[in-house]
Amino acid sequence: MTPSRVWLSWLAANVIPSMVVSILLLLVRGALGTDRSAIVAYIVLFVLVAVLQARVWARWRAARGGSSVRARRWTAWTLIGLVAAMFFGVGTVATLDGLGHERLGLVAGWAIAGLVLGVAQAMSLAVSARAAAWWVVATIAGWAGAAAAYSTFAAATAPLVNAPVLRWLVGGLAIEGNIELAITAVTFAIYGASTGVVLASLTPRAAAAVQ
Repeated sequence: MTPSRVWLSWLAANVIPSMVVSILLLLVRGALGTDRSAIVAYIVLFVLVAVLQARVWARWRAARGGSSVRARRWTAWTLIGLVAAMFFGVGTVATLDGLGHERLGLVAGWAIAGLVLGVAQAMSLAVSARAAAWWVVATIAGWAGAAAAYSTFAAATAPLVNAPVLRWLVGGLAIEGNIELAITAVTFAIYGASTGVVLASLTPRAAAAVQ
């Protein structure tokens, strides 16, 4: 695996699940209702992200000559990290929002969520302490950056949501005003891009010859 291939594979692992969930929501919303559909969507999204990330991580570890590569370990720590991240992140958002600081709450909450997830995943990354620290920084930057850029991003892309193909790929994420899923999807995309840079930088150039 080359560094560029690692980055693209990692980004895809974080973007494709949101597209799958969007299509799923459009299919099941009528049968389950909005609230239950959202719960199902988050479960599917988190599991897909964890599983696809684990596949890329396992191949990346093998390219680095890692021994006893177990994708299940990454999947487990990522799921634990995501659940804990959303608990602390959403709690922070709700607290600051209640105090009248909606935008600050979103950015601060997502920064805390990124910290929690980054630390959880760093335990399975199997790299030096310095590289693990960069992973945590990239995760925080990705989550907080997504929160800060979301309103601008949403306004710019709103006209595209009703396009025939894009309606299926992204339209379901904002069904009946449920923008939380849309924010989460943007978060995974930006977080995937930033942490993918860390993975790519740690990928041996000679690894391409192994493939």
